[in-house]
Amino acid sequence: MELQLIIRQVQISVIGIIFLQLAVPSVWAQSSVAQEVGPLVSGWYESPPLFEYGANGELSGFGADLSRLLARELDRPLEFNPSASLSESVQKFRNGDVDFIAGVPSRPFAGGTTGIASRAVGESRKRLIVRADQQERISLDSVPPPTVGYVSTGEQLARKALPPQLILKAYEAPDEGLIALLAKEIDLWFAPEEGSLGWAYRAGIDHMFVPFGAPYADDVRVVGIHESRPELLGPINEAIERLEKSGELGALRQRYHLQLYAPAPEVLIVGIADYPPYQYVGEDGSLSGFSVDVIQDLAERTGLKIQMREISIQQLRKGLDWSRYDVLPLLGNLENRREMADFTLPINDVSHSIFTTNQNVGKFGSLEDLVGHKVGVIRKSVGRIFAEAQQGLELVLVDSQQELLGLLLDGQVDAIVTGKKSFEYRLAAVKLSDDIKAADIPVYIAKGAVALRFGLGEVRERLNAAIPGYLLSDEFAERRHELEGEKVFWTRPRLWFALGACALSAVALLVMSVVLIMNLRARRQAEALTAQTLDVSERLSAVMSAARSGIVGFNAIGQIAFANPSARRMLGKSDMVLPCFWPESVRFFDESGERVLILGGGEGQQFVPGKELQGELVRMSNVGGGEQLHVRLSSSVIDAHRSTQIRVVLVLDDVTDEELHREQAEHSSKLVAIGQLTGGIAHDFNNLLAVTLGNLELIKYATEKKEIDRLADQAIKASLRGADLTRNMLAFARKSRLSPEVIDLNKVVVETKSWIGRILRETVSVESTLQANLWKVSADRNSTESALLNLIVNARDAMNGRGCLRLETANCRIDETFSDSGDEQLAPGRYVMLSISDTGHGVPSDSLEQIFVPFYTTKAVGQGTGLGLSMVMGFMQQSGGTVRVASEQGRGTTFTLYFPATEELELPERRKRQPAIAAGVDHRILLAEDEEAVREVLASLLEWAGYRVEAVASGDEAFVRFKADPTFDLLLTDIVMPGELQGTDLAEALRALRPTLPVVFMSGYADEEIEHGSSLLAEGIHLVKPVQRVDLLAAMNKAISQRSRRASDKFFPQEKVQE
Repeated sequence: MELQLIIRQVQISVIGIIFLQLAVPSVWAQSSVAQEVGPLVSGWYESPPLFEYGANGELSGFGADLSRLLARELDRPLEFNPSASLSESVQKFRNGDVDFIAGVPSRPFAGGTTGIASRAVGESRKRLIVRADQQERISLDSVPPPTVGYVSTGEQLARKALPPQLILKAYEAPDEGLIALLAKEIDLWFAPEEGSLGWAYRAGIDHMFVPFGAPYADDVRVVGIHESRPELLGPINEAIERLEKSGELGALRQRYHLQLYAPAPEVLIVGIADYPPYQYVGEDGSLSGFSVDVIQDLAERTGLKIQMREISIQQLRKGLDWSRYDVLPLLGNLENRREMADFTLPINDVSHSIFTTNQNVGKFGSLEDLVGHKVGVIRKSVGRIFAEAQQGLELVLVDSQQELLGLLLDGQVDAIVTGKKSFEYRLAAVKLSDDIKAADIPVYIAKGAVALRFGLGEVRERLNAAIPGYLLSDEFAERRHELEGEKVFWTRPRLWFALGACALSAVALLVMSVVLIMNLRARRQAEALTAQTLDVSERLSAVMSAARSGIVGFNAIGQIAFANPSARRMLGKSDMVLPCFWPESVRFFDESGERVLILGGGEGQQFVPGKELQGELVRMSNVGGGEQLHVRLSSSVIDAHRSTQIRVVLVLDDVTDEELHREQAEHSSKLVAIGQLTGGIAHDFNNLLAVTLGNLELIKYATEKKEIDRLADQAIKASLRGADLTRNMLAFARKSRLSPEVIDLNKVVVETKSWIGRILRETVSVESTLQANLWKVSADRNSTESALLNLIVNARDAMNGRGCLRLETANCRIDETFSDSGDEQLAPGRYVMLSISDTGHGVPSDSLEQIFVPFYTTKAVGQGTGLGLSMVMGFMQQSGGTVRVASEQGRGTTFTLYFPATEELELPERRKRQPAIAAGVDHRILLAEDEEAVREVLASLLEWAGYRVEAVASGDEAFVRFKADPTFDLLLTDIVMPGELQGTDLAEALRALRPTLPVVFMSGYADEEIEHGSSLLAEGIHLVKPVQRVDLLAAMNKAISQRSRRASDKFFPQEKVQE
């Protein structure tokens, strides 16, 4: 009994173990399933066409739509985790914040280091892309090397694949890089070609870019799965396989143009299907018809080489197979086809109509009338699309128009929907045109255009340029006539009626015959003339409707007689009732904001006899609302005997996008220049401040006077170097203080040759050619000598210690304006030329445009500041002249300075005597300076010299102080200060109180004196900041001594103290 109990307990235990083994995995499986029902999280960052915003602001793009398809196939909800940038998206993926990211290149996932790659969802190829107009000019071996942009996350591949000498620049997304390439901010773009060129196509600028050289790396696009979600790999791969088989994935790639670039072949393959009356394929394989003739005509006009190839209509209805052909002629340009093909401008209309038997013609005029009836349509056709859009139709699907005709004749359908021209041709062939008719109003009218595969942007633009002229040609008119035929007036009922009338009477027969013959001739002539007029009108109307430019015609009184759709859109007047005067709300402005070309109201009459416009660029603004456009205006005046209705035609070309691109390029260039300039200034000033600050801090700890003096001298030298740097920058900005005098450049050259040997080696020879009777020039002598020294030093460095330096002067007359090296104009007149030539290595052609930019230098680090040539250019332009440079690598460089000639006589040289600096002897000085630190330093310097100083922070405060106590001996004032009274205003106000008061002015640069000028500036003493102690005290001494000598004068003679 006990044994049986033991056996029973063992049995129960075994059953329990078996139950646990069966139940626990089931629970685990249920738990696992529960974990899998949560939403999938996909990454997203704006990078068209992979990830972008849709028309309504939704998250869109190839990767986003592919994520939705995968979630649908896996029957899982989907959430997006958007990122502000590519780098942020990569970080989220690495952190596991997203499960996968779709459509990305597989290279980052190689080896599974950052994630798991699915099977391929598309091809990818890394290569360089260049502007089409620059492809012959760019070379990877040029000096300096070209700049290449790349997507920031692809830096490792870019540095590994590209030649090491290239200059690399990172961007966040392909569209940013292509915009930079368009703006010439970079020379080349390194990225996946399918994404970059696909985005360019959708932006309408694909013809502006081409691949450069051979591809660097072939890759595929995949779904990147985070390493923590390996269980998703199998289901996602199966879903991708299903999407490929169903064609949805291929359609998605085509929609976003993620296809590898296939360049235009030398001979384009044109696919021709048997589709009468547009295209015929004869029994012998010959190809003819309207579409064939049109594409051949356009090929001859554009110089394109084409080859016709037969394709079946069944293949065409299945879809566009661009692997078999490059071009399809006159395909209906429908919205659903834009994702599958590129289209030219429209050439003809392709309409679809309802056909029914005679007894139902009036009954079925629209699709709504067919509700509840059987309607025949072709499976793969536009007619089916519109028939299915109308609810309530009972559709019967067939594969050809021949089957549609059989359905209608057998009474199996009440009506059919198909292409109008082709079906009318088929009815005429079987003599059923009188029994089956088309409804009066077509179901749909599509614009027939030439369809091209993607990647043929340059071919599209060539065709677009030729199509408008072709539509107006007699050649096209003949093709249309062959397609549509001549309309016949004498139909069968009319002939029977005429014969019956003739039988009534012989006399009536004779009279009627004559009348009918005359009437027939008149009618045929009238019909021919009417048909010709209508044909020309239709062609003009087609061109006007297709034209992107706005075209406006004015009548003799200045009213708008016609305006094409583009013009109405630009004017914001789609409902304009003609004729009418120009809308007063639409105005034109030039770049300065001044209103030009007033056409409003009756003032439009002023425009009719006016001069013709030749593409003037203006801004067009609509006061009533709408965006401001940049347009080019062109006009043509029509003689009165040629047109009694239209007197002037005005063409408005919308160039807003081009202007925005140009402004963006200019803005980018300015930012680069400003960055280089500020970086250079900051670098040099930081070095100077480091020297100054270091020496001043050491003075605090120094104990010996000799050491203190040495440290102070070093700080002063650094400060003076900072002043020199400021003067150089002011010279470049043309704001430096100049003291022009009449000088002879021959003498300057002779004096220069006397000391030039100190800076040149004996292996450098110096030659000079000086013109006799050289005209005099008016220029600052010190700046002239400094500019000459700069150019000689540059020549010396370029020759590496061996060569020939040549100095030359000459008189020259400039009769027409010409551009200098800084793109500024030099007015006609007499000039003196000073040229400096060397036989050095020359300047590279791509560096010539930048050599005058501050801090730009081609010398090695530490051998040049990059300020010399910018200072020379600024000085010459401020002096009314310019600099021109010519260089040839390996031959040398010539800089030519042009000085305006002067009629003034050269003054005899006088020895300049340095004025003695006397002590202040208790003179009282009124100091007006708004900068507190400068004010304290100036006051201390003057007080140490024995002067008594009253320092104030503004001109207003100085005037109050002087009015209360007018016993001051001198006014020292800054020119620009806060308050009502500037420096010159203060001086005039105090001179009104005391006419003999000496005044010394201080300024930061020359423009302050120009902007705040007065008569006193021409006769007072001037100091330019920063001011050294010796110059400050010399100015005080000179001003007070002048008052002592000429106390009776009301104003003092002009004196200037230079640093």
